[in-house]
Amino acid sequence: MSESLTPLEAAEKFEDIAAVSDLKAVDGKRSGLVKIGRIDAEDLRIAASCLRKIAAGEYVSVVHAHWEEVEPGHDVLFECSRCGRIISSSWGSCEDDDTHGNNGCDPTEEWLTCPSCGARMDGKDDCRA
Repeated sequence: MSESLTPLEAAEKFEDIAAVSDLKAVDGKRSGLVKIGRIDAEDLRIAASCLRKIAAGEYVSVVHAHWEEVEPGHDVLFECSRCGRIISSSWGSCEDDDTHGNNGCDPTEEWLTCPSCGARMDGKDDCRA
């Protein structure tokens, strides 16, 4: 049966292994409790640091999607390829001489993330939710 660890529990295990690898016997030689080198122990500490950040919520997963035209050729309504949220070019807020701050924006350039699911609109797609 495999044991499932939270990121925090895994970080603590890595830190424990790294700490034990640093122990020295009374004669000044490495104790041999854990046979890993100094560089490997440092790598465990780095991994533990990343796992602690994941546990603290400092890293979030990035979801990718793209805007699809609802009615191809009309450039008015676009749908998020992940969640199906519809946006419209009439909701734009670009400011230029032609639109005076209203309408006419290309939502695929203005809306870089989906306002509903938060997907990054960079043309790459993850699996549909």
